[in-house]
Amino acid sequence: QGCSSGPVSRSGAATFWRSAARGAIAHAEDCAGKDAQQSSARQAESPLSLRPSKRRQAQGRAARALKTSALASLNDTTRMEFSASPLVVRVGVVSAANIAKKNARAILRSERCALVAVASRSLEKARAWRAALGLGDDVECVEGYDALLARGDVDAVYVPLPTVLHVDFVKKAAAAGKHVLIEKPVGVDAAEVREIVAACRAAGVALLDGTMFVHHKRFKQIDRLFRDPTWRPLRVQSTFAFSG
Repeated sequence: QGCSSGPVSRSGAATFWRSAARGAIAHAEDCAGKDAQQSSARQAESPLSLRPSKRRQAQGRAARALKTSALASLNDTTRMEFSASPLVVRVGVVSAANIAKKNARAILRSERCALVAVASRSLEKARAWRAALGLGDDVECVEGYDALLARGDVDAVYVPLPTVLHVDFVKKAAAAGKHVLIEKPVGVDAAEVREIVAACRAAGVALLDGTMFVHHKRFKQIDRLFRDPTWRPLRVQSTFAFSG
């Protein structure tokens, strides 16, 4: 019960990131409410229900339900027991960015991870971020990103820093033996991405960009539709957005 005491394997980290992605999806779906769930069921039944207007209506209802219920349910998730998993990855969040709040909720819902710290250049900002999520002292506030990397109780870091800072920070994180979940885009160009991948490979740590929606069941539904030889779309319109 609790955090792992030793280094986390690459396979273990990969399992964690998949679990965190499922946690993000589960959190959004749980908070959407019965109305959005019924709308999702109708989408699964008919290709016509994928039309943009209907999708936007369902997303609007889900977003409103998410805002009202997410914080109310968060305290329950912090009491989650980890007995179902033999491995718990301890995660530190790098910066008190708004997008990090959404992913912190996903980390809390994952059965194979624990949120242990958040770092900011300002200790006051880190404390305000923690308070906004309703978290307690078990999530420690850290002043400075390097101080987070120096902690022995952090196995992996979630990095929502500005893209221009990714290369330098990921190199430091990899050198410190921390697995990395990094926000998209990974780098400002392909050369930076190659540099980031090389640094993580050399250090033997896992690297994953924060693209969780490819794990969503909606993609399986789209694949099923396009495999059907009797149906072809007349037009495809795609939008990716969220309330961060």
